[in-house]
Amino acid sequence: MSKNSLRDLLSLSLKMYGRWVGLGLVLGVLIACGEDPQQAFETAQFEEQQQNHTHARELYERIIRDHAKSPVARKAEERLKALEKENP
Repeated sequence: MSKNSLRDLLSLSLKMYGRWVGLGLVLGVLIACGEDPQQAFETAQFEEQQQNHTHARELYERIIRDHAKSPVARKAEERLKALEKENP
C-alpha cells in the first residue's frame, strides 16, 4: 500500500471517528434535554452543520408536531422549508 493510500485511509478513518463522536454528543444532548423544543431546534441546527439533513428534518418535523404552539415551531417550519429547497 502506498503512502498516499495509507494517508487517505487514515484521513477517512479520522473523519468517520469524528462523525461517530458527533453523533454520540447529539444523542447525549437529546437524552439530557428531554422534550425542550429550543434544545431540539439547536440540535437540528447542529445536524445541519454536520450535513446530516435527514436527521435535521426529523427533528424539525418533531418540533412542529409536538410543539405546534411554541414560537420555536415557526422557526422549525422555516428551516424545514429551506432544507427542502436546498436538498429536495
